[in-house]
Amino acid sequence: MQSSGSEENVALDKLSPELMQGCAITADTKGNASAFEKTEACDKVFYKGLMPLLGKVMPVETARQCSVTLNGQQVFSGRFVFD
Repeated sequence: MQSSGSEENVALDKLSPELMQGCAITADTKGNASAFEKTEACDKVFYKGLMPLLGKVMPVETARQCSVTLNGQQVFSGRFVFD
């Protein structure tokens, strides 16, 4: 998550404890929110925790996991990192 109007990660103390715990968000070396994986557990708290922060912070997608299944068999699984 980044501060709106900035490319800096948002300060960890701006995020709710529920959001930090549910999405396993930890601090980077500057005390800001580090990147996290949006898992099923995170999905349960993500939007609820993000709503009060809209306009102040914005989620930024840096990577995506992709799987392709054909006729019941997985033919591809990979992680795409956006630069």
